[in-house]
Order: sequence, then structure tokens, then C-alpha cells
Amino acid sequence: MARRTHHLTTRACADIANEANVRQLIAFHFSHRYERKRDDVYRELAGFTDRLAIPD
Repeated sequence: MARRTHHLTTRACADIANEANVRQLIAFHFSHRYERKRDDVYRELAGFTDRLAIPD
């Protein structure tokens, strides 16, 4: 589905951040499907990278 909607999966997003060796990954654009489930998305991202920064 991510490919069809031109969005990244949480794993792909985390993999890119890890490979790029970023200091912080700040997720800021969410599919409409997940706008009200941001905590779930952040929790999933945190399972793939320790670089996640969650905005207040």
C-alpha cells in the first residue's frame, strides 16, 4: 500500500535515517490514515531506530 500511495513505511523511514546517520529523525508528515494514530506511528518507528525525536 505504501508504494501505491507514494508514502514510506515506518521501517523504510527508519532505515533511511539509520543509513544516513542522522542525529534525529523527526516524523512530520503522516498519511491521512494515521493522523489520529501518531503515537502508534512513533512507537513503531522507535522499534526500528534510536534516532527518533518526538515533537511536543
